[in-house]
Amino acid sequence: HYHHQQPNVVTDQEKRLRRMATNRESARRSRMRARMMKEVLQMQVKQLMALLEYNHQILQENSQLKETVSSFYDQYTISYGKHEDILGNIND
Repeated sequence: HYHHQQPNVVTDQEKRLRRMATNRESARRSRMRARMMKEVLQMQVKQLMALLEYNHQILQENSQLKETVSSFYDQYTISYGKHEDILGNIND
């Protein structure tokens, strides 16, 4: 009778060990996915920061160009009088 029960005990223990190994592997894969996701997100943050910096530079350049055009327009109107058709609305 004792001999008949021992395979069940071993089988239960084997199942527990297999479940533990499966859980360990699942946790390892989960950590790897989280690490990869973190790396992807860090790369995206760097790309977005670079894009924001580029956008800021373009906006500054645009503002400087508007000031230059406005200055030229002011000089023209001082020299030749107001002439709306030359540049149109430079603030657009």
